[in-house]
Amino acid sequence: MLSRAINTHAELERPRDREWIHILLSFLRTYTNDMSTELISENDEEQYITHLITALRTAASSLDSGMCLLSAVT
Repeated sequence: MLSRAINTHAELERPRDREWIHILLSFLRTYTNDMSTELISENDEEQYITHLITALRTAASSLDSGMCLLSAVT
């Protein structure tokens, strides 16, 4: 469900703002706490998680500088 929320956020071209960061952090917490559950439907799971973490760092940095990004997660 959280993975779907992340993808929907991107499809709707919503900004990577605090809401997006909270969704992503919830997803990552769930992902790391229960790796036996299949939360990701992506073929390359490691690359997908790496991309999300990189996007998280960028979004957090932009919030610090007062900007929001409008890029999509693919």
